[in-house]
Parts: sequence; C-alpha cells; structure tokens
Amino acid sequence: MLLVGLLAVLLGCAHVHAKAVFAHFMVENAKLWTVDQWKVDIKLAQAAHIDGFALNIRADDMTLGTSLSVAFEAADDLDFKMIFSYDYAGGGPWSSNVVVSMMLLYSGYSSYYKDAKRRPVVSTFEGPGQAGDWEYIIKRTNAAFIPDWSSLGAKAALDAAPCIPHGLFSWAPWPWGNTNGNTYVDASYVEFLEAAEKSCGSDMQYMMPASPWFYTNLPGYNKNWLWRGDDLWFDRWEQIRFLGPDYVQIISWNDFGESHHIGPLYVEGDSYEAFTVGEAPFNYALDMPHDGWRELLPFTIDLYKTGVATITREKLVTWYRVTPKNASCDDGWTTGNTASQLQFEFSPQDVVQDKVFYSALLAGNQAVTVTVGGVNLGATWTKIPSGGVGMYHGSVDFGSNTGAVVVTVGSMTVNDRSITNRCDDTSGYLNWNAYVASTTGAAVSATVNSTQWVCVEGTAADGFDELCTFTCRYGYCPVGACLCTKMGPGIKLPDEDTPGYGTVGFPAQGRSASYGGLCSFACNYGFPCPNTYCDTTEHELVIPSVSPFTPDACTSGVGEGGLGGLCGFACNFGFCPIRSCTCTSTGALHVPPAQSKFVSGKADASVDERIYGPLCEFTCSRGYCPEGVCIQTEINEGNPSKKVNAAYIGPEVYMSQRAACESPCVLVLPPSGLPSTTTIKLPPYKTSFQVGSTTTTTTLYPSDIITDKIWYSNINITGSVTDGAVFPRCTSLKPEDIPITLSYVSNSRTTVTIRQVELPPWPQITQGPPDQWTSTCGGSTEGSTTEEPIIITIPSPSSTTATPIYTYGVFPPARVEPIVQPMDPQCRDNSCPEEDDDDDDSVVIIRVKCDELWFFIFCINTNNVKIFGWKFIFPRSTIGPGPPPPLINLISGWKFIRPPKFPHWPKITVGPGLKYPDKPSGCDSNKLEVPVEIYTRSFGLSVSNGVTLTTTTRTITETAYETGCPLPQYTTTAGCGGGRGMAKRQTQTPSAAAPVATISSASDTDRTQHPTLTARADRPDDWRDDMVDDCTEKHNYAFYVGDYALESDIDWIMTRLSYTGLYHHRYQHNALRTVLVYVLQCSESLRDKIFAMPGFSNYEYWKGDVVELAEATTSRKVQGSRPMSPPATSSNKTKPEMRRRAVESPLLDDTNSWHRSQISSYPSEQWNADGRIFDFNIGYQHPYYHDGVLGAGQYIYLTEEGLDIYDELQGANIVQFEVEKPIFNGSPSPSWGMHAKIVAQYIVGESLGLVPRATLVTMKDSFTTTTAVAGARVADLIMLLAIIKDIETHQRQGRCVISNSITASARPRYPEWEREYVKMLRYLEGTLNCVWVNAASNTDGVIDYADQCPPTMWRFTGDVSNMIIVGTSSKHSLRGLGSLPKSDGTDDGFIFAPGVNLYNGQGVNPVTGTSVAAPLVAGLVAYLRAMPSPFFHDLKSPAFVSKLISFMTREVQVTDPRNDYDWSREYNGIPRKVIWNGNVGNENCLIGYYIGYLSSEARAICEVLIASLPEPGNTDSWTPGNMGGGSSSDGRVTWSSGPVQPTCTANCGTLCIGFYCVPKPTGNPPDFADPINKMTTKTTSTRSTRPTSTSTKTTPTAHIPTPQADCFIW
Repeated sequence: MLLVGLLAVLLGCAHVHAKAVFAHFMVENAKLWTVDQWKVDIKLAQAAHIDGFALNIRADDMTLGTSLSVAFEAADDLDFKMIFSYDYAGGGPWSSNVVVSMMLLYSGYSSYYKDAKRRPVVSTFEGPGQAGDWEYIIKRTNAAFIPDWSSLGAKAALDAAPCIPHGLFSWAPWPWGNTNGNTYVDASYVEFLEAAEKSCGSDMQYMMPASPWFYTNLPGYNKNWLWRGDDLWFDRWEQIRFLGPDYVQIISWNDFGESHHIGPLYVEGDSYEAFTVGEAPFNYALDMPHDGWRELLPFTIDLYKTGVATITREKLVTWYRVTPKNASCDDGWTTGNTASQLQFEFSPQDVVQDKVFYSALLAGNQAVTVTVGGVNLGATWTKIPSGGVGMYHGSVDFGSNTGAVVVTVGSMTVNDRSITNRCDDTSGYLNWNAYVASTTGAAVSATVNSTQWVCVEGTAADGFDELCTFTCRYGYCPVGACLCTKMGPGIKLPDEDTPGYGTVGFPAQGRSASYGGLCSFACNYGFPCPNTYCDTTEHELVIPSVSPFTPDACTSGVGEGGLGGLCGFACNFGFCPIRSCTCTSTGALHVPPAQSKFVSGKADASVDERIYGPLCEFTCSRGYCPEGVCIQTEINEGNPSKKVNAAYIGPEVYMSQRAACESPCVLVLPPSGLPSTTTIKLPPYKTSFQVGSTTTTTTLYPSDIITDKIWYSNINITGSVTDGAVFPRCTSLKPEDIPITLSYVSNSRTTVTIRQVELPPWPQITQGPPDQWTSTCGGSTEGSTTEEPIIITIPSPSSTTATPIYTYGVFPPARVEPIVQPMDPQCRDNSCPEEDDDDDDSVVIIRVKCDELWFFIFCINTNNVKIFGWKFIFPRSTIGPGPPPPLINLISGWKFIRPPKFPHWPKITVGPGLKYPDKPSGCDSNKLEVPVEIYTRSFGLSVSNGVTLTTTTRTITETAYETGCPLPQYTTTAGCGGGRGMAKRQTQTPSAAAPVATISSASDTDRTQHPTLTARADRPDDWRDDMVDDCTEKHNYAFYVGDYALESDIDWIMTRLSYTGLYHHRYQHNALRTVLVYVLQCSESLRDKIFAMPGFSNYEYWKGDVVELAEATTSRKVQGSRPMSPPATSSNKTKPEMRRRAVESPLLDDTNSWHRSQISSYPSEQWNADGRIFDFNIGYQHPYYHDGVLGAGQYIYLTEEGLDIYDELQGANIVQFEVEKPIFNGSPSPSWGMHAKIVAQYIVGESLGLVPRATLVTMKDSFTTTTAVAGARVADLIMLLAIIKDIETHQRQGRCVISNSITASARPRYPEWEREYVKMLRYLEGTLNCVWVNAASNTDGVIDYADQCPPTMWRFTGDVSNMIIVGTSSKHSLRGLGSLPKSDGTDDGFIFAPGVNLYNGQGVNPVTGTSVAAPLVAGLVAYLRAMPSPFFHDLKSPAFVSKLISFMTREVQVTDPRNDYDWSREYNGIPRKVIWNGNVGNENCLIGYYIGYLSSEARAICEVLIASLPEPGNTDSWTPGNMGGGSSSDGRVTWSSGPVQPTCTANCGTLCIGFYCVPKPTGNPPDFADPINKMTTKTTSTRSTRPTSTSTKTTPTAHIPTPQADCFIW
C-alpha cells in the first residue's frame, strides 16, 4: 500500500484558508522613500511571489506617518499586501490606543492583508510585557493577532495572554552553533498551538520564519555574533514545505545590519544608517548583494502554498563568503552563537564552513562543476528532487583555494567575485557576510505536483537518528522527534513477509514518550526490535526534565586572573563569553538571577573593556560586581535622558526628607504606594489643534487613571540652588495619551491625520490647559495616622460575702481522686475514718475501697486501667440526700467520654470521718449498674538518636460499671414533671435534627409575669423535682449574664443548680466577672426556671450529646524538650545586653519553601523566587536571615485543637493549657487537627516556622471541648478564658501572642457572646499586653466580609484597636486572590504575609489561605519582642507592636526567572506590602539602633529606618509614616550637594522629558501644530528631513524606566 496523504494525518487537519508569505521590512530603513521607490521594491517582491511586507514600525519613529502614507499608496496601486509588525523592543512599547487608531485607519486600505475571516492580520516584534493590551485592541479592531513573543518560548507566550492571540510567529529560523537547521522549535510551536486550539475553541495559526543568513557586528547595540547560514536557505524551504504552516515570514527584506536581507542594496537613503549608529567597524553589507536568493522563491513559494509549481526557465544561484575563515584578518571578535542569549559560544571558525553553496532549478539532472582559482573542486549534488524535476542543491569545500569562483550547471555559469585572503576593502576585518550571485538558463516547461507527497528521507538528533531514518523513509516523520529532509511520492510499506513484521514495540527501559510512536511504527514494519531505543515489553516512561532536543548550555567555567570570579559566576548561568572564559561543563541551563532594571556594570579602566565589559554588565546587574575589575553603573537609556544628570532617589527619601546629588542635576523621586488600587476620574479636557491652515478646538475625554502608586514630579536642581533648599513634593500622574483623528480637505484631496495627544499630568489637568493653571504643584500624599484608641472602663466585680453553709442538699465543692494501689477495706459500721490534715481543718480526707460503700461501688479492672479505691476530700458538713460529688478525675491520661450519671447518695455526715445510713432493704436485688465510658490516647513509641518518638496514635476506650442502690425518694412512676406538670414559664424549644447552636433572649417583661415561678425557685425540693422531668427535650445550655447582673445573683443561681445534680460550671474571672454558666443536658423546664431568675439575659443551646469518638489514624510525635532561654530583662528601660546567638544565620530552606526568606528580604533587595544561594549538589536554596534568638522566651497561643506533633514539629517547644471544665460538646474531625498542624508548623516548625525557638501553647485534649462542632462559640469563650488564666498563672504578660485563624459568620448576631468576646480581647490587649493576630479569612463560600465578621470586625469598629488583621500575599508580593477583603472591596488596615502556595511540611499539596499567613505574623510579633533591641520594653505594648509591624512592611522586589505565576491564586498587577523581620543579612535594624551596623548594606537600609522610629522608651505617641515609599509629614524634600543619596535600586521614579516637564509650560503643546508625523490617506506627503536614530533589533536590556513626557519638573 502507498502512504498517500499520511503526512496530512500526522500533522492534523489543515486549516482551510489561503497561505501567504511576507517579508519583514524595516520601515525605518526607508523613511526617505518616495512612492516610486516603494514601488521598485514591491515589484521585486511580487516577482518573487511574496504576498506582502510585514512592516516593522517603531513607536519613536517621528517620520512614520510619511513612510506609511507612501508605502500604502504604492501597495494599493500594485495590489500588494501589507501587515503591521509593531516593534516593542527597538522603539519602546506602543500605546494601545495608538495601535487601535492605526489599525482602524490602515486596515481600511485595500492593500492591508486580511485573512479568510476578513480580519486584518497583525504581528509584533516582542512586546510580551504589553500582552494585556491586546484583548482591548482586538475588540476594537477585529484583528487577527499573531505576535512574535519568542523571548518567552511558545508555551509561555500563549500563557502571557491566554486565548487572546490567534496564533504565534517564531523568530528562530537559525541553527544553533555548528549544527544545521532543524524544526524542533517549530514543532514546539505547533504542539502548543494545537493544545491552545482545544482549550480556547478557536483556530490558532502558526507563522513560520525563514531566513538565509545571520551575521551582525554592531557594538553600539551590543551585537556581534553569527549563526550558521550555509545550506539554510535551501533547507528551510524544504522544512516549510513539509510542515505547511499557515503563514511564512521571511527575515528579512532589508535588515542589512543582520545580513539576512534578500532585498536590493541601495547606496542612497537610510539603508546603511544602522552601521553608523551601531558603531560597526565596517559596512559588511556594502557590495554584498543577496538578490540571487529571491530567484528560486517563485518555485518554492508556489510549492508551499499550492503544492504545484511550474518551471519556465532554469536558474542557478550560488553563495559563499569571499574570505576564508582562517585568513590572516581581524575576525572582529565575532562569535558563533551568543552568550547574550545564554548560548554556548563557539569561535566563528568552528561554525561557518569554507564552502561554495549552490542551488539550481532544473527540469532534469545536470552535472555541476565548481572551480576556485581555476581548481576544480569536484562538486556534486547533495540534494536531488524526487522525480528529477525541481530544486537541486549542493556545496563543496574550497579549502585553501582562492581566486575567481566559477559555478557551471549545463548552459548556466556564474563567474563572479573572487575569494581572497586579503581584507583591504573591509578595513582589515573578516567579512562573515555572504556574497550571492545568480544567473538564468534555457527556457523549459516542467511542472511539479507535490500535493500527494510525503516525507521519504529524514534524520534526527542523537538518540533518534536511527529510528527516524527508518520511519521517515516510509512517510512517518513526526516533527516532534524527526527532521524530514526530502519529500516525494510515498513508497510501499513493508508487508508480512518482512522479518519482524507485526512486532509490537514500546520505548525501551529509561526512554520517554518521545519514542512511543517511533517504536510502535518501526517495530511493526520490521525495524529490528528490541534495540537500544525500543523494546517488545512495555516499561514505565520517564519524564525528562529537559527536552532531548534542547541544546546544552554552559553550566560552569573558569577564567584567568581577575576573570576567575566573573567567569565562575557567569558561566554557571550560561553566560560564558568565549573571548573571556573557558566553559568547563555543559548541560541544562541554570536559570540566572533576574537582572536589575537600574544597575549594571562596566569594566574598570585598568582592564580590557572587550574582555571584561560584557561579564561586568552581566554580573553587576545580578548582584556580583567585584571591585578592581568592574565598576557598578546606573543604566541610562534614551538620548534625552543622557543630556540630564538624573539622580534616581530611593524610597528612603520619604522617611529622611533629604536627598543629594551633584548640581546641576534632576532628582527623580520614587513612587509612593497607596493602600489599595485607586481610580482617579479625569474631567473632560478642552484644547486646540492646527488642522491644515486653520485652528480647531475640541474636547477630549481622558480615561480614568487606575493606580496603586502616587508618582511625583522631578525636581530640577540648577547651578543657582544652594544647599538646604527645600522643594515641595508634587503629585504628577500621567494620563493615557489620546489618539485623535483630524481631517481636512485641500485641493479636492482629503487629508487625515492621527495625533497622539499628550495630556497634562494629574492633578494639573483638572485646571485645564497650562495657560489657565493657578497652581503648579499637585500636592502630596500625607503619611498615615493612627486614631487614639477607644478606652472603655470595665467596672470592678461586685464583692459578695458568702455565709458558710454547713448543711448541703447537694455536694458542695469537693474532690474525688482515684487510688491505683491495692488497699484493704477502710469502713466499718457505716463509718469511714479520716486522715490527718494539718493544713486545713475545714476539709476531711477519706479513703475508701472501691466496693465498700453500698451507694457507690465503682471499681475499674481492665487491661489498661485499674482503680482500687477512692480518695474523697469533702468539707465538714452534712450533705444530701442528692446527687453524688462530681467525679471528673481519673488516672493520668484517662478521661470520661461523657460525665457519668451516678445514682444519688443518701444523706452523709462529713467530720469526723464519713458516716452514712444503713443499706436499704432489697438493695442487693435492686442494684443499678451504670455504664461509664472512659478513653485515652495511645502512642506507639520508638527511639531515634536518644529521642523518644511517637510513631502512631490511636484512641482506646473502655467501659466500666458503677453500682449503687437506688434511693426510694428518687424513684417514681409518676408522669413527666414528677406529677407536678410543666413550669408556667415554659418555652418550647424546637427539636433540631443536628447539633446546631441557637440563641434566645428574654425581656424584663417576661420576668415579671411569673412571680410564682420566682418564689418557687427558692425551694430546693422544686429544683430536685425538675430532675425527673425526663420527657422534655434535653439540650446543652450556655447562659449569658445580663449587663447589670450582680455577681451575687449568679452565686445564688449556682447554689440552686447544685441541687439538680446536673453537670454545670460557672466560667468566671476576678476582673472579667462571670463569662457564662454552662449546664449539660438540661431540660427545657429547668432552663425556663433558671432563666426566670435574676442575672441572665440570653442563652445559647444545642441539641444532642457528644459526638462519638473516632479512631485516630494521624501519625504523631511526642513533644520535644528543647531548653528555653528567658528574655533579657531590666529594671529600667535601658537596652538589654546582646544575647549570644544560638542558631546559625542564615538558615537555608528548600527552593520551594520561600516564605521565611521573603520575610527576611530587606526593602529594595532583589529577591529571587527560585532562591538566592546555589549549591551544586542541592540546587537553589532560600536563605532565612534572622537574629539567632528566633522568638525564645515568647509564647504564642494557638486557638486550635486537635494538634498532633509530626516531624516538622518534633523538638519544638510545645506546651498545653487546659480549660477549667470541659463542656463535652464533642471532638473535631481529623481535618480540624490537620488545620492545627498546618498552622503550627509556620510558627515553630523546624524548617518552616518563623520562630522555632518560641513556645507554642495549645489547648489540651480537644475530645471534650472543641470549637469544631456545635457549641463552638461557647468553646471559643471558654478557650479564651483559659488562655487568659494560663497567661496570668505563668506570668507571661507582655510575652504573649494569640494566633487566631478562625472567624465566625456575622449572621445571626449574638450580642452577649460578642460582648464577652470583646471584653476578653480588651483584657488580653490592655491588661496582659498580648497581641491578637487574626486571619482575614478567605473568600471561599464567603457570607460576610472581614469588617463584618467577628472577631476581625472589632478591629475596624475600634473595639479592639490594636488587633492585627492578616491577608495573604504570594511569592511575587501580589495580593492573594482568595484573601477576604472588607465590604467596600478594599483591604485598608490589613497586614499582608505570605499565604499563597506555601510549602507544606506534611508532604501534601502547597497550602493557601489567611490561616497560614496569620501564624507568620504572630511569629513575627514574637520575633521582634524576643530580640535584645532597645525597644525590648516598648514592644510589650500591643499598640507599638502593631504600628511597628505595619510600618516595616514593604513591597518585595521579586525576580522570578521562571515566571511561575499562579493566576488562580494571586492578583495580577496588585502588589501588596509584606511583613519584614527587620534583618539586612545577619544584622537586624532594631538591634543595631545604638550599637550600629557592620555592613554597608545594613547601614544604608537601617539608618534610614531608625531615623523614622521614636526614641526607645518614648513610643506611646509615635505616629508612623510609610516605610515603603509613603509620604513625609509635610511633603517636602531638602536638597544638599553631594553623591546621589539615597540611591534607588528598585521601584524607581521616571525621568521626565517633554513639554510638561516644567511647572507651568508656555506656548503651544507639541501636538498643536499639524504634525510632521502625519498619516495621510491617498496623499503623497512632503518628505521629512528630520533626523532620527535607527537601530536593528536587539534583546531588550534592563533599564531605568523610559522617560515620560507627561510629568513635570519643579
């Protein structure tokens, strides 16, 4: 069978539209052309069957309008096509509005090319930074957008603006190094475009590049390299024919500076200006015509576009270099490949070949001969077309031969320029450009139809060559792995008679999926399998980290002398100039650190600039600038700015209010951050324009300014300014330029002009045109202020005097403890002896065996628990009959799952001893057995390095039984209510299907309506009687105290509750009074009775008993016992002594664990998202710089339960606090415990925690009191009270931080609960000096916003003024997408910390959320408080802590070599200021306040910081400004003469140039006059003679922001 059409199947369905070929045309090289000159070149392009020019246009070309006018007029006349290629690299970015206007205007020409959907096709040269503009442009113009964003690569280019482009153009047709061209780059474009088609649901078109040559030597543009041309022109068109792309763009028609032009050379005009501007050592395009390369294009373009081409005349083309590569001429320091693009460099001699290359268009095979200097070189054809008709190609070495070059094919002979060893006509330099000559032969008539052709020959990279040679022969030549080198009619596939036919093949062991199709095809059709690449057994495929088709880069290198350090640094990142360094290893590229936009370097005057210059530029811009060989420089771009001594000032100026530069100079102030993105609405702007010979007035409508920064005008320091001069800081925001279209008719011809109107800066624009301005300064943004805290005095608790009660109906406060040692009976004749207790005569201690009291028999004898007796500690009194004493305590580690409901006790007398009545008759036959469930948590232990570790965790439950005789008075057969009915004030509580908490209120009116009930409350028997009311609903109740309740009221209620025998507790505090009263399993009738008594205003309840225990499966490790160091203390506010560092700094974190490093990155530092420190064995690592104390002596309370300790927390200081009484509302789910572990690891985790030496304090045992289920609000209050008491008990005031990652819904509101919560928060902050840090919450399933949910809302209402609210930021310092804002959409008042995709020590996916950002801020509080800084005592104040942390936030200057953004979790373009720990390397700014700093970096950063801090000991009235670029209090800058200070390294301001760069411009704006840059419809414009700089394309370098024309200088 023949493989007819197989190629179409392999490459996918072709798009149904006409293919087209464009040639890249540099309009700047034709700016003086007339219509006739344009027509000459257009006709030449048409003769070559080129469809159109891709017009490279620059935004800074002032004659562009004239050029385009004549170009489109000529194209219209000749029916030739044009498309725009907007150059974003050579002339700066284009305004989106100008692009729209130009597209709308010029797409109206018949000569503008439109695709099958009638969309004007448009491309770019680079510009991915403006990718976001194109959605708007496309909507306005309906353009088909096919950009060249090759600097990103195919995948990243599509990701730059997902589903916005309609295809891509690649700028990579040239081979790498000493290899020939291939299609692997093209294959990557095709692959990713096909994937984009599926995901976007629209066609994606590929514009494939073609180019014959590349050589450039323009030092003025930092360009001096070559890529192999040689056979490229022939090979590339064969590749194009095989791939069949949608479009082809030839690079280029007239870019003479890069030697790939195929258009004609011109002596006149601007064609060669690039050689002057680019400082070329000689004009290497002069007398080196390339016209011959066009001769073969009609045939090959027709074959590409239609598959059919006709030969009407034979042609011969030959090309070669006119000087041998080893001639004794200056090679110009040209390299093969370029380190500037991180390519491995070769000498040019190792890349180019001393050959004569020739191609011929023939109707049949004819011999070829080549002679040089009369010597026959033995030339042959290396490429013969299928069928013998078509393109023939070959090459032959000319060796050492020189002289005339003569190439003969049949009747055709080229006898042209000689090859010579002399370089006299090139100033002694080797010319690496090609000389091209051609001729035509006899007329013939032959047609090639390749519409059914497939690949018949192919090759591939190492490792694939053998397979591809076999498969491509049979038409299977996948572009992702193989390179097709010849097409022709398909040949018959091997059949079943072929040995090995039908073998099923798979990639061999260790091979990737790239071998899948090849092995399947090859083995099936008889290729010997198994072999090195294929196997007959299926194996797991490997995923290579680097494509096997990607060339290696240099990975290490050395240099001699002063080059050693430079080469060692640069070669490691692929930049290894062959003239300076020796590369010692190659491999996958190590992505270099991002280069600074503002700092570069140059060679020291003592060394050779050519050898050291490029290295210094590369390394100094990336932070390594060795003295003695390199000098650090500021990047200065743009001719206008070079005329100005611009001093780029750092943001520290807003704290110091001082700046210096050498006069005359211009102070370029940095922008100041706004709290959030702000929209500034601009008014209509009326202005005038000259249109032809008249003046017209029009009103413009500027777009809103959307910004998160305030920009300021430059300050011009003239020679007359004296030291100490004070200048206002004037706001100056640049509005978007407005392109307007103006037209006029003259001499029956309509002229249309588009003008890009520069508007005055805001706020000046609000005053109208400059001649109407009354104020020349836009004002300033003042520093933030802090409101005075609202102070609320809480009344002191009421004092009560209790009268001793010696007779109790129920047990008064008592204690029961288990005895775990065997014992003998103690009691006899209804009496038990007491132990002596010399300390307290008011209590009696009695020990009894577990089975000797007839009313209380409770022995436990299980595998895990054995209790032999009980120890009673009772007051001297008469008690009962009634409920037994509360039994809460068991042996260590064991607890009740629920409080046991034991039978009532008889009346007993305590003291002396214990006396009790006789056993009732029938007791033995009528005993009650009460099951009692208990539990413990079991840990499997192992020992590692002397440390006991826990390897497993499980919950063990046991059931014991308590036995006792029922008392007759508590046994009844009466109906519900003991025959007495329901209480009058009975509120029916609806049953709940699930344990959902509810809250209710009672008014004062309710209380007065039931006097009987109130009176009845005094009778203890009535309270007991309610216990038998078992038919009413049972709930768990939390009763809240009324605002005016007396503590004595609650005392009385508690006494009455004691009669019920129900589990209950009063949670109270000496200063806070009663927080709530809790009653477990309370009936509705009893609830109403309690509620009717004075004292309570609300209650909360939930239905059901506890949640059953689930088997725990989470691994846990036991708490470490690292010794702790208490903080330094002093009796006065002097600076504490420096403590010895106990932990080495920096700590090195994995490249994925970035958060600690970012927090320790100082302001203006370039922070690398991949890591700053590189280890050859480990890779990149993030350094975490710290003070060595790491929070030691500080206590961070975690409002979470269920914390299990795992590896990351092993060895951490973790202690527990205990609630005074559990509420038995259940246990959290395993996910709740997971949340606690995740939060904890970012506080004290060994490798993730910000303060691993601080102490984490968590709640003990969440199986009885949890905030994870119903009753959570009550548990919150109980936990909070327990925290307060724990802090007071252990005297941790001023050393406590509470990290809360939980917020509550704002609906419904619970006033009493909120009152108690706020009361305790204020006490924590105002009395205990604890800092409360709260997560802002996340947007997932949000009901309310951060200013509506408790507790975060109380920060904004002023109830808890120093609470720190934390939002999330990403590693790019961008706002987390899921971080909950306030209801107005802003996050004013928030502190931001890393919380997006944080590395998770538990080995699961990265974690995101404010829950992980808040603990980092809590850790920072502990970090700052623990440091031995002069502010040690001041930092005990929560007010100062919150101010300082806010003041020290800064926008991190992030460089991310991989552009690894996660737009599903981070806001694009919305940066946030992130917390900083105050470190500059190993030095901390606060610690060095008095003692100073060692490094110059620390001095530069810290001295500016501390200048804005208050004096230690005097911080109460401090009102901070904005460290990251906020405003000073008066918005002024004082200038002094001297070196530039403070210098800017990141986030710098912009140098202003143009009309609006003076306080009050005079005269007409530059866009008033009818512009030189006019774009005329159907009109020949007057030629402009205005000079302009011209440059060829280069890879953009980092630079100071482009000078703007819409700000002004004061």
